[in-house]
Amino acid sequence: MATAEISMDDALFAHVLEAAGENLSEWIATACLHRLLKQGVRAAVTWEREHPAEAAAARAEEAARQLEAEAESEVRYQAEEAARRRGGDGAEPTAEEIAAAEARVRVLFERADRKLRGQQEGEQ
Repeated sequence: MATAEISMDDALFAHVLEAAGENLSEWIATACLHRLLKQGVRAAVTWEREHPAEAAAARAEEAARQLEAEAESEVRYQAEEAARRRGGDGAEPTAEEIAAAEARVRVLFERADRKLRGQQEGEQ
């Protein structure tokens, strides 16, 4: 762990001590982290303003990745539930149960996609 000497005026130090409670080092480390995060967010916002097309593409790509991960998770959950109903706890899903889960999830995501596209068209 690194150590540092910090200089500040007495009034500010009194406020920091009061806010920090018993763990001054942790409070200062948290304050520094918040400052760095705030600067990172500002830089990201500035970049998005200066590069709107790239930012929109990056958000769409991330949304697609998240949806794919959610779909995979939902397929796994539904297949495991089907296996559990069939054979109790610890039963493994069959190929048919996995295929059925994939089909159900595909229908759900297609329905959600149609609804989202309809809302987007309504906003334009």
